[in-house]
Amino acid sequence: MNRPGKTGRRALIGLMISFFSFACHPGEKPQSPLPGWAGAIQNQVKTWVDTESVLGADLLIIKDGRTLLHNVYGWNDVDENIPLEKNRLFRIHSMTKPFTGTAVLMLAEEGRLDVEDRVSKYLPAFQNDKCREITIRQLLEHTSGFRQPAYPRGSIDLYDSLEEAVADLAQHGPHFPPGEEYHYSDGDSASLGLIVTRVSGMPVERFIEERIFLPLGMTDSFCTLGEEPDRARVCDTYLWREGKYQKLWDNHDEPETPFFRASGGIVTSVEDYAKFLSIWLNRGEKDGVRLISEPVASAALATNDIHPAYGWHWEIYHSDTGPDSLPVFGHGGSSGTLAVALPRENAMVFYFTQSRGTLTANFLPTLILEELGYVEPKNIPGLKLSDEIYTKYTGDFIIGRETWMVEPTANGLCLKSGRLVPIEFLPVSDTEFVQRFMDMKLEFIRSDDGRCDSFIFFIDDREVEARRTGRDR
Repeated sequence: MNRPGKTGRRALIGLMISFFSFACHPGEKPQSPLPGWAGAIQNQVKTWVDTESVLGADLLIIKDGRTLLHNVYGWNDVDENIPLEKNRLFRIHSMTKPFTGTAVLMLAEEGRLDVEDRVSKYLPAFQNDKCREITIRQLLEHTSGFRQPAYPRGSIDLYDSLEEAVADLAQHGPHFPPGEEYHYSDGDSASLGLIVTRVSGMPVERFIEERIFLPLGMTDSFCTLGEEPDRARVCDTYLWREGKYQKLWDNHDEPETPFFRASGGIVTSVEDYAKFLSIWLNRGEKDGVRLISEPVASAALATNDIHPAYGWHWEIYHSDTGPDSLPVFGHGGSSGTLAVALPRENAMVFYFTQSRGTLTANFLPTLILEELGYVEPKNIPGLKLSDEIYTKYTGDFIIGRETWMVEPTANGLCLKSGRLVPIEFLPVSDTEFVQRFMDMKLEFIRSDDGRCDSFIFFIDDREVEARRTGRDR
């Protein structure tokens, strides 16, 4: 039984996460009756907005080519009291990766490259002992050995061009042996983007615009923020900082990265992303437009022995979907955007926010899989523990190099810091608390006299000890 892949957890690679919510849009229109699974998604998104997990959300659900639901909730600019409206454009960050991967596969279909080729065949920067054996397939699968953050300077924003960033990446080489382990890395996507540039003879952003956006009629999609689009249509971006959302980027600001980085950068709407995802849902072709062949689409959505939840620049949320069916797949972005394709149901779900740091886009695939019967919900007994027990666990703890606070909630405990939204955990015993949507657990260690000075924080297959700070002892 597959649960959503660890790839969606890259936001907590530094160790952490968040669990959030915010205020609803007053002009929401009533919908015709929804299937139960779609209604459950809508109710959860409303809850996240009402409880201030996210500032605003654009939710689109399509089934059999028809819109089941399209609603917006909450705010675009909370500082100026501007509500979120339909047809807004979102910076989708890592949801750009499937476009870059598709561009590579289109060139492979044309015989201009092979996914088994060494990257060094196309990028001279990879012609060194550290990088020479890395293949295009490994970049697509994130098994090249590069890690996150990828770049020696720390951020791609500190480079003047994609070429400069990739050259520096290759000069320092991968952090792990190529082809042996999965490590999600923006450097893989940047390298793929530069390969597209070199092989096609045009910048990767132009290739995406002319060879993908244009034939699909994606008129609300842009690789760069120049004269188009109208900046007023682009959502502002907020970041959870010091216990509240603060504006990180205003739509009149210049982008943080001065060039198209291939791992992110696209600005689009939920409706436009649906045009792209529907091509993949239909194995490479839709309404007479074919980008890739059926065999290549199937290969790109297959997992590998190294990682069961990632294909060729697609996240795989559930692979056991029946004979001849594609897996449940999609991708997320770091400001809380998500697209999920459901081939068995011939449906798609799009959830776009501009609340950077939220894990709601990581939580949603679990809810979708549960509602459609792919996985069983977690068995959480709904225990009611005494205030005395919660008091023992409350306080400040050191996790890694950061101080985190454990505080009681109405239903359990939350883990919080000044820069990340609280993560809620629910009790399954008087010492163990689990996160509802992700594979995370807190296990508190009590001494013989009942004191608690530490707990074990479990994240997927890792565990970290947290110790109480001196001021709480």
